Amino acid sequence: MTYATERNATALARLQELAGPELYWRNTFRITSLPTDATHRTIRAQQRRAAVAGSVGAVSGAGGGPGGGPALPQAPTPERLRAAFEELRDPQRRIVDELFWLWDTPDATCPCPRELHQRHDEAVRAHARALDMELTEEWTDPDGRDVERAETLWAVAGRTWTELLGDGRVREHLRHRVHALDDRRLDESVVDVLLDRLPRTLLMSVAALPDTVVDLEDRARLCAPWTGLGRETVDEVLEEVLEPVYESAASKFEAIADLHDARRFDDEARLLEEELVPVLVKLQPFATALEQRYASKLCQAGSTMLNNCAVALLDESAWAPPERVGRLLDLALRFAVDAENRERIAANKTYLPGGAAGGNHAGTGAHAPSPPGLSVGEKVGCVTFLVFMVAAVVVGVMTGSFLAALGVGFGGLAVIGLVGDLLESLGGRRSRNPYGGRR
Repeated sequence: MTYATERNATALARLQELAGPELYWRNTFRITSLPTDATHRTIRAQQRRAAVAGSVGAVSGAGGGPGGGPALPQAPTPERLRAAFEELRDPQRRIVDELFWLWDTPDATCPCPRELHQRHDEAVRAHARALDMELTEEWTDPDGRDVERAETLWAVAGRTWTELLGDGRVREHLRHRVHALDDRRLDESVVDVLLDRLPRTLLMSVAALPDTVVDLEDRARLCAPWTGLGRETVDEVLEEVLEPVYESAASKFEAIADLHDARRFDDEARLLEEELVPVLVKLQPFATALEQRYASKLCQAGSTMLNNCAVALLDESAWAPPERVGRLLDLALRFAVDAENRERIAANKTYLPGGAAGGNHAGTGAHAPSPPGLSVGEKVGCVTFLVFMVAAVVVGVMTGSFLAALGVGFGGLAVIGLVGDLLESLGGRRSRNPYGGRR
């Protein structure tokens, strides 16, 4: 444990508490309606007003505070207000909450350019409002304008927060606030801790939205504006959030592999289409748009299994239903991640009747495939065999010798074998499984 980590353990704990969709609902400044640069005197005065209001059963506002911050969807209870005021007594917890609320306050004394404060507050407002809309499911417009507004808010929040992380003036603002708070429990080492953990805290607010609020496809879409926070951070957070989905996919892989090893290819195909493909559909946006490492691996593994099952069905029987095999190969192509595997799967599709796969192609119906044709060597061998058999009969008739005719016949068979082998070695034999290994 480094000095900064040990020294700022309370700030780290607060960041961990806030890392989720309720990031702004838990913010003490939003709850108490206080400005982020409030003095101890201002805090005490606000706390007295809240206590008086609570004593007569009234609620002290719905939060938000100076600077036009969005109010909480529900007014805070007296108990929640008291807890928020207690939070402000600890400078490490307070400075974390300052980072996630408005800086452009009416009486701001910070020497930072006001433009920096305004950009920071734009990010906070957009982010807080977007999360409010998701968590409260505030979709009132039948024409979808609320959804469009939420999309705009997410885009603004992701872009602006990402820009702020690359602005060195944010560091200077935090250093100024450390000195302004003037508390021996707080020093400048907290600044590095805050900026180091900020990307993860921001991304968790989106990635950890509950399944009851957004499905996996929407979650991937909402995470897209935040990729500028850093590929490693995005990868780490999504792997943590998606762990239950990964575990579900892994258990299905094991069951499918067992069926393949037992050569129960029909059952394997059914399990692939009915159980694994729906999971891969959910993971694919994370593998493609977000390039999440483990999601990419699982999609590629699923693609390989789909391909290998299709090839196994072809190898098992020349009369395998082409529409089913084609459907499996189409799905394998859909989830393939790298170009090399896509090329191999596409090559396997050429061995279907007509060189096309399944019902996804125009004009391709369900029909039985034709038996595999003879190779060039086999065709030449048949012709040569007939020639030597005729020669054997002629020799037998002309010489009256059965042994001479038999000799010509056996000699012909030897020549047929040599010719066939030569042609096969020169031209090669078609294989219906150009995809290498099975597993």
